[in-house]
Amino acid sequence: MPKNCNKFSKLKINELSEQEVVENLFLLTQQQREDRDTASKLRSALNRYDGQRLMARLQDDGVDTGTRTFDHVDGFKVEASLTPKVQWDQELLSKALDDLQQKHGSDAAKHYADVKLSVSERNYKHAPPEIKTLLQKARTVVVPDEASFKITENKGE
Repeated sequence: MPKNCNKFSKLKINELSEQEVVENLFLLTQQQREDRDTASKLRSALNRYDGQRLMARLQDDGVDTGTRTFDHVDGFKVEASLTPKVQWDQELLSKALDDLQQKHGSDAAKHYADVKLSVSERNYKHAPPEIKTLLQKARTVVVPDEASFKITENKGE
């Protein structure tokens, strides 16, 4: 039976057998999934209370977005934020940056725009050899320091 991971010191973790490591990591992963789900539900519940308070306070201040702090009983403070997410129409932005470059030069366009080019691995892997050769010069594969693991339970196998 797996041990309670929260009670392990570094030394005790190093003393676990491989089976105990796998079992405990599996249980911890399950617990994290449940905790994320519970936290999401609690954030939704808090939004019912402080979300409305935030919207009212922002409206009183004459703004659409921002952060406000609310004092709660028992010494808790809740910082509530409504952060805008800006989306750019890629086609219109490309045209605007072309115009900017023509009217004010490439330095102006580079100052205002961040451009990131990338090639999906799927497209790269399926590219013809001559295209792969051209793209290879710009491609760097970064190997992580540690492997990732997904543990599943064998159910009657």
